[in-house]
Amino acid sequence: MKLYYTPLACSLADHIALNEAGAAFERESVDLVTKKTASGGDFRAVTPKGYVPALVLDDGEVITENIAILDWLAGEFPVLGQPGRLGRTRVLEALTFISTEIHRAFKPMWHAGSETQKARARATISGLFEEVSGGRRATTCSATGRASPTSTCSSCCCGRAASASSCRRRLPHCAAAWPPVRPCRPPCATRACFH
Repeated sequence: MKLYYTPLACSLADHIALNEAGAAFERESVDLVTKKTASGGDFRAVTPKGYVPALVLDDGEVITENIAILDWLAGEFPVLGQPGRLGRTRVLEALTFISTEIHRAFKPMWHAGSETQKARARATISGLFEEVSGGRRATTCSATGRASPTSTCSSCCCGRAASASSCRRRLPHCAAAWPPVRPCRPPCATRACFH
């Protein structure tokens, strides 16, 4: 397998999941402006979408989009998912919430929003992080007894929440408005920054 990624991008979640699964994989960074890979290749030859993440499987198939990649990884590496009849559904539920609600709330920070828009975004983001870290969606991790940052205590979800919250590093002027997502599993708690 080969993961195409960009530092500080959403591909961080896939990188975390692959490492925590103990998967054998290669990685190659992509310049999203030039669409060139670190080795000089045209990234659009990997995926015409031209953005990360992209995971090339050993048989040459390419999976794009975080939720799709993380779902596939959880199916291949059960340690990343949740057991039980609703396990996969709960992981997808949490990944979707993080991707659609938390991630999009950062838009005014990335796209030169007004100070009013940024203040509203900070309040929204604080509430959303509270919801996934200590609010009604949170659960207790059976491995550590700590609150899970998502409703599922899954490496896939912890990684996706961490990649959303890594936006804090790009936004030091508003990072103090919300705490980093707290990892729920021992590997998450000790992970190094992969990008």
